[in-house]
Amino acid sequence: MSFYAEFAAHYERVFPFREQVLSYLGRWLPPAPARILDAGCGPGHYCAKLADAGYEAVGLDLDEAMIAAARAGHPQAEFHVLDLRGVADLPGGLDGAFCLGNVAAHLSRAELSAVLTSLRGKLPAGAPWLVQTVNWDPLLDRDAYVFPDRELDGLVFQREYATLTRESAVFRTSLRRGDEILFAGEDVLHPLTSSDGIALHAAAGFELAAHHADFAGAPFAADRPGGSVMAFRKL
Repeated sequence: MSFYAEFAAHYERVFPFREQVLSYLGRWLPPAPARILDAGCGPGHYCAKLADAGYEAVGLDLDEAMIAAARAGHPQAEFHVLDLRGVADLPGGLDGAFCLGNVAAHLSRAELSAVLTSLRGKLPAGAPWLVQTVNWDPLLDRDAYVFPDRELDGLVFQREYATLTRESAVFRTSLRRGDEILFAGEDVLHPLTSSDGIALHAAAGFELAAHHADFAGAPFAADRPGGSVMAFRKL
């Protein structure tokens, strides 16, 4: 069963659409009707908002149930069941792209380099590529990390890196109602320090234009736990 099929009843509460994210994207994306990719689009909310604003919005996600929900709920946008590693197979060119929610951390360094090479081939010079991940820098001296619980109307969403090395992190999630486990999942992620991420992008032909800690535009600090939002432009 897919992640979304198991988690669908609670997805919107745990991962809600955020106007602040859309506003941040709007500061970087070229004007409509530009063709914009959401790499790891989930149920398609950001694609839908962009399409409503006149963009040609394209979303890809590996989860078939997620894409089925996106197509059913947002027919104004284009959606594909496609892994990030297959971005070269996406039909047509692009004018900009973004990847939210630590999706990029599912890629190894070699895979990320290959994805960036493919993406570069689809973008014109100066096009934006925005990437949000966790800030790995302050975590990689630890063996494990437990995030603070998130309480959501009687539910508790729990996340942890059960093991942490510089090569991999075992990411465990659970959603609970009291003692009842509604959902539990585990993925292997690939940590990347901010400096290594910038270097990988530079090697693939992307220049860092801005680096923030969040979508409010707070300055990024490598030693501060939290998020990392990098805005690149294709050279």
